[in-house]
Amino acid sequence: MEEEILVKNFSDSSYIKEEELLKIIHDFIEESVLQGIINEFVKEDVGYLRLKNRQIRWLAAKTRFRGSLE
Repeated sequence: MEEEILVKNFSDSSYIKEEELLKIIHDFIEESVLQGIINEFVKEDVGYLRLKNRQIRWLAAKTRFRGSLE
C-alpha cells in the first residue's frame, strides 16, 4: 500500500518525468526479484551446511571412538 502512495506522489508531472518514473519502477521490481533469488539460495545453502555439519560431527565422533579403542 505504501508503494502506491509513493507512485501517486511521483506521477505529478511537476515532480518527475515518465521515463524517470519507469526507471524507478524497473529498479524496484529488479531489486525485489534479486532479493527473492538470493533468499532462495540462502535457504538451500543453510540446508547444505546443516547436512555437512552433521557429517563432520559424525566423523569426529567416529574418530574419537576409534582412538579410544587403541
